[in-house]
Amino acid sequence: MTSIKSERFALALLLGVLVANANADEQVSMLSEEDFLADIPVVLTATRLAQPINEAPAAMTIIDRQMIEASGARDIADLFKLVPGFQVQHENGHTPIVTYNGLSDQFSRRMQVLVDGRSVYGPVFGGVDWAQLPLVMDDIERIEVTRGPNAASYGANAFLAIINIITRHASETTGFFTRYTTGSDKIKDGVLRYGNTTGNLDYRLTLGYTSDAGFPDRYDEKRIHLARFRSDYVAGTKDAINVQAGYNNASRGLDSDNLFPGQTLDKKVIDRFQQIRWAHEISHTQDLQIQYYHNDHVVDEFWRMDNAPDLVALLASFGITGLDVTHSLDNSYRAERHDLEIQHTYAPNKYWRVAWGGSVRRDLLFSNESDKSISPKYDLKRLFANSEWHAEEHWLFNLGAMAEDNDFTGKSISPRAAIHFKVDNSHTFRVVASRATRTPSLIENNGEILVLFSGPAMSFVPPGVFAHEQPLLLSQQDLNAEKITSLEVGYNASYPRAGMSLDFKLFKNRVENLISAPSFPGPGIPDLRYIVPTNGDNVTVRGVESYLDLKNSNRIRIIFSYAYTIIDSPDTYQAFSTTVPRHNISALISKDFENHISASLGFYRVSEAKGLEDGDMVPAHNRADFRIAFPFSGNGIRGDVAFVTQNFLGSYNDWRNDNTFGSRHFVSMNAHF
Repeated sequence: MTSIKSERFALALLLGVLVANANADEQVSMLSEEDFLADIPVVLTATRLAQPINEAPAAMTIIDRQMIEASGARDIADLFKLVPGFQVQHENGHTPIVTYNGLSDQFSRRMQVLVDGRSVYGPVFGGVDWAQLPLVMDDIERIEVTRGPNAASYGANAFLAIINIITRHASETTGFFTRYTTGSDKIKDGVLRYGNTTGNLDYRLTLGYTSDAGFPDRYDEKRIHLARFRSDYVAGTKDAINVQAGYNNASRGLDSDNLFPGQTLDKKVIDRFQQIRWAHEISHTQDLQIQYYHNDHVVDEFWRMDNAPDLVALLASFGITGLDVTHSLDNSYRAERHDLEIQHTYAPNKYWRVAWGGSVRRDLLFSNESDKSISPKYDLKRLFANSEWHAEEHWLFNLGAMAEDNDFTGKSISPRAAIHFKVDNSHTFRVVASRATRTPSLIENNGEILVLFSGPAMSFVPPGVFAHEQPLLLSQQDLNAEKITSLEVGYNASYPRAGMSLDFKLFKNRVENLISAPSFPGPGIPDLRYIVPTNGDNVTVRGVESYLDLKNSNRIRIIFSYAYTIIDSPDTYQAFSTTVPRHNISALISKDFENHISASLGFYRVSEAKGLEDGDMVPAHNRADFRIAFPFSGNGIRGDVAFVTQNFLGSYNDWRNDNTFGSRHFVSMNAHF
């Protein structure tokens, strides 16, 4: 019955949009690129409509070019330390974990991530493999972060938050650019980029290399090679075509826990993508966009251990000694995604704007024998509509919904409604109510990972000891989608002349049907446990977030954020209540001096928390980073040399107690010519 009502609601919403278009009676201009240079920033992600940040139906944070450079970050994931309510930790030296409001294991499945509108959310395990993005920070224009459910615009998995990474237009990066970074922990990074303009075509090619030794006392080094191409072509006055492609080839060190004690492995991962987007201006009030992209993710990870100590000990308990025993685990797979989307944006009159459309997606999995029961195909169909209505001078209404139909959980709808009251151009209050879903990943919904144990077949060996498969993960194959009901009350203040903006958010989220991953002892094998994904706990997440951006006439910029978050959970299957730090503080102070030298200081405070996996609570910690950059120019070359120290306050534990994040130092030089 619920799905029928959802379908009717979605149909009614889309019909309303079409009727509004048929009755359009005034011509108005859509927002242009000049609006992004306005005193109050314009965002794209919240509703698929370009709108001032104080009119977006969500709390939003923009990480711009200046913040990216001042942060001194080497990795994209590190930037989100600046966003209220976000936590950035590491499963190992090459696997960042970016979470919002906790509820996460190492895969962080409850947040959507886009790069230029292309989803990089992994279909197999869920979450985002940040190290595998074919992207360097030098090519990023800005990052828009929606702090709250945004399934009304981007569907299931835009559950707790959504990150949209927007790269620079090819016309902004002409000429040669190079950057080289070296430092402690075997840090070696390099970037070489070339861009040019030919007639109506702008293009660039970026090559990159990243390597470091990871955490001390762990085998988690990484070596990453990547390439990325972008072109922007303007055909006449009404058409624009954007083409992108990327390649990432990585070797990443892995050390095992109890299943393969003392073993290490070089995991090979390859990522490729192709993307094309055509934008056509139908009129001054209407435009059409069609986008297709293809993601290809290949993993080579095979574990093997001879004379396994645990099995040798088990055999010895039966009085059997002197035998060679082997066990192995093949985590290799290949996952592909094909996605086609159409969006129509228009303004029926000067008070009303609408973006609506639909998409189809197919995920394909090519797995190894240990993952033999995973569904090889997953199809998804979507219809969406978002509208913005300026009722009068002080009142603004946003209404949107996404209707979806997928192979795992069937039909669903994710609505959102928001009311803004604008006291004046500087003060805006908002109330936002929304619902969203998260679809189980392929491995959660229909996965079975098996460890193969083998040895010589002998009649006196107890049955089941040799040549059998032990489950590590067994899915029930009938999981329901997770659901979140969110209520947010917010306030935004903007004082362009004073260079100050402030955002405050008070929220309460009710999360139901959480997919837990409880583990149980494995039969017969010491220290081996198996996992059964289950719809378990319902939790309530409440909190307060604030964000301040202050720029003054002395070329000083101060970014400050604070988040207070608590989770009420019965913790029936897993300890969800401890997955979020109660207090989260970040501050970034940067200054440009008269001689163009720039310096910045970042400070981060995170209280204790624990991810959804076995292990101890990670204590609270402080971190402070410092960066200073000296510019140079001459003979047609300009650039700077930057010195960065990360975490000069001392070591702290990061996600796991054996991840010791100490002080890191590196120098980076870049040049444009």
